[in-house]
Amino acid sequence: MVEDAECLKEIDPPDDCRHRFAGVQFRGTRWDLGHLDSFAFRSHIGFEVTVVVIFSCHCFTRGLPGAAAEACHIPSEDVFRDAREQRLLDPSRYALSRQWLRGLVLSLPKQHIIIAQARRRNFMTWRALPDGHANAIYAMFFTVERDARRKGRMILRAQSAYLLDSGLTRAQKEGRKVRLRTLLRAAYEGRPIRP
Repeated sequence: MVEDAECLKEIDPPDDCRHRFAGVQFRGTRWDLGHLDSFAFRSHIGFEVTVVVIFSCHCFTRGLPGAAAEACHIPSEDVFRDAREQRLLDPSRYALSRQWLRGLVLSLPKQHIIIAQARRRNFMTWRALPDGHANAIYAMFFTVERDARRKGRMILRAQSAYLLDSGLTRAQKEGRKVRLRTLLRAAYEGRPIRP
């Protein structure tokens, strides 16, 4: 596969890596979260690897308010709960994820990938959205790691995705860029990527 092609080709994830969110209700409207089902793609990094993409609930939720008094006034149906955390359902994040997130992942070979935190191996990419959006920068933060259970397989976790309130920060604008192939190869070999 030529990684510099316009978009990666989506494939089904291996059975042991399937992840799916159950649909949720938000103020009487059912949210179908099928667009956040895990999927995979193949990439050539000197040899072929399968990259499994898994999305976090942070792609359609936001943090609860800090003050306990504020949190107790939130209707329980507005809260998403899983085994690890509770977060507020966020209509904006949900709508943007439906429209843009999967395509953003599949277009990673042509996107700017910025090293967000080198020590934590945290990366970001973004897409400038068309006119009509209050803030036109939709960002995804993600990690990539070698799958310890299977040779030739990697896990890309989309940790969060949302509109950047104030646009790109100076650090994001000036951060070191890395190509997807380089990022995948370094993660597979366990090498850090220097900022």
